[in-house]
Amino acid sequence: MILELLAEGRAGRRAGAGFYDHDDDARRLWPDLSRYRRASDLTLAGAGERFLFAQIAEVLRAVRDLAARHGPRVAWPVAGATRLAALLVPLRRPAPACGRTGRLTPFPNLQGKELPA
Repeated sequence: MILELLAEGRAGRRAGAGFYDHDDDARRLWPDLSRYRRASDLTLAGAGERFLFAQIAEVLRAVRDLAARHGPRVAWPVAGATRLAALLVPLRRPAPACGRTGRLTPFPNLQGKELPA
């Protein structure tokens, strides 16, 4: 999409046009932008999986940061967090229990997707 806009001379604010039409401190969404919209095959279930994946990735980043900050003082389950601890039980399994890949796969629909660093 960006390359198509550049081909039409819509290089951004400095050029006076991009996703928006710019003139005299005002900007309006470019009316022809809808021509470049591509159909999405994302389903409601797929959107839910993406949202869940983002949440899982954020929890794992927080746990990693907590462990880096506090080292061996981090203990599971966290006192008073029984629901969280129950959710994280599958995450505590050793690698051999995680399947042929050795990767953590508590959510089968996310299998093969990598967590962001």
